[in-house]
Amino acid sequence: MSNDQGAGVAAAASAEEQSKPFNTTASLTRLHTWFGLTAGWLLFVIFFTGSLTVFAPEITLWMQPEVSVPSHSELGATPRAVQTAEAFWAEKGQSDARAMVRFPDARNPDLRISFGGRGDIKTYAMDPLTGEQYEPRSTMGAQFFRALHYRLNIDRRSNEIGFWIVGLATAMMLAVLISGVIIHKRIFRELFVFRPRSAYPRAWLDGHTALGVFALPFLFVIGFTGLAYFYFLYVPAGVSALFNGDQAAFRQAMSQSAQGGGGGKREASPGGMLPLSAFVEKAEPAMPRSEMASIRITPSKGGASVVEVRGSRDVGIVRDAGRVAFDGASGDIVQPLAAPLPAERLQSFVVGLHLAWFGGYAMHWLYFVLGLMGAGTMATGLVMFTVKRSARIDRASRADRLWWLAVGRINVAVIAGLALASISYLWANRVLAVGLEERAMFEIRVFFVVWVAALLHAYLRGAAMAWREQLGLAALMACSLPVLNWMTTRQWAGTYAADGDWQRFSVELVVVAMGVGAAAVAIKLGNISAAAENTFQRRNVEALT
Repeated sequence: MSNDQGAGVAAAASAEEQSKPFNTTASLTRLHTWFGLTAGWLLFVIFFTGSLTVFAPEITLWMQPEVSVPSHSELGATPRAVQTAEAFWAEKGQSDARAMVRFPDARNPDLRISFGGRGDIKTYAMDPLTGEQYEPRSTMGAQFFRALHYRLNIDRRSNEIGFWIVGLATAMMLAVLISGVIIHKRIFRELFVFRPRSAYPRAWLDGHTALGVFALPFLFVIGFTGLAYFYFLYVPAGVSALFNGDQAAFRQAMSQSAQGGGGGKREASPGGMLPLSAFVEKAEPAMPRSEMASIRITPSKGGASVVEVRGSRDVGIVRDAGRVAFDGASGDIVQPLAAPLPAERLQSFVVGLHLAWFGGYAMHWLYFVLGLMGAGTMATGLVMFTVKRSARIDRASRADRLWWLAVGRINVAVIAGLALASISYLWANRVLAVGLEERAMFEIRVFFVVWVAALLHAYLRGAAMAWREQLGLAALMACSLPVLNWMTTRQWAGTYAADGDWQRFSVELVVVAMGVGAAAVAIKLGNISAAAENTFQRRNVEALT
């Protein structure tokens, strides 16, 4: 064929392509596929760590076995807890430093007193009844999962790139959800048709659809509220107009507002500070003792302090917790509590909906299960990408074949590798020496070292073997965690149940249950990946060399 003939054929093909009517379903399918793939890896991390964050206090409590759980059920600023705090304050109190007293609540059983400001805080934990001081091991606990969830553990003080990456992935998720609803015309009918024993692409599509539809309302709500949570960052017009784009000035104003700002001058009269019990008694008309969560002391230039008594956060979907500020020397109210503006209540509603400030443990469990279903939706979609393409490997180019194999290995590292890194983080909490310097950072380093090793392992072993080995190892480590716990601390689920420590008991029980689930998934995914990768290798050996 001559060059002129070839050009004519190409032009004719191009004209025919342009004459075809626009296919909305095909376009949305491509958007769903490629947005789902590029954002899916990150979204799996976000949903998995977000699910763990729902029970952040319980996980952190398990990671600090030195903290005892009292057998009593007295919560808030009880007379004995206040007396214990006052006795400790008389011994360790520092009049020239910021301080906070956190009273026991349903999820945090110990009394904690902290001194210092951001970046330099010394915290003491103790029994609220006896005053016995605990020395919990240094750990970030579940706060690490929280930081990974919403900012990828990137230090927010250095830059905000973590927020932007998570926000972009969330926006892409909303586009994927909308396109998924449109392209699956019989989506709700197919919800009740799950065929796990059918051909692999069909079975994974059924699982992907079922998980996605069951969790669909939750995914929409959690995605939208997650973006609205940091509205000032993603839509900075208001900050630019009112603060000339100065984020630091905006955060300072927000902090003052959270402390009840705008209602008066925060200067306290000179002199010594009254006992803590005096402020608790004065705050009782605003809130009952059982709802008092903390006392915050802020030193003033005059030598005295401003003392704030704050109520519990978990009082409803809109945080209307009581908050009263007193002059530390005289006990007079220096800052009346202003009623929140409608915009503040709306923002509080959005944040409360995202963080499950309502419904107690029942709502927390619901968020946990739905969050894992969201992670499962992402995981099944990612696996389905490679499984479907194994059927048309004969027609693929060499570059496409290599790309599909790379996607399969990244899937292993993201899904199985994250599970393995997470359980390794818990193991590091028990294995590392309690007195190790920078111990909390070493736990985090173990997490990331294992995660990177999982990616290297997947590339060296191939997806088929890596699925089985990584999920199998994660299952073994999760199921043996109670044994490790007993060997290192003489605690385990049995002793927790005997002591009535149901928070730590639940953490250990859920970890074991997830280990059993990981073992089952390892078998299933291993078989599927073996079939898919064997097809690649049998038909296209030259693409792997």
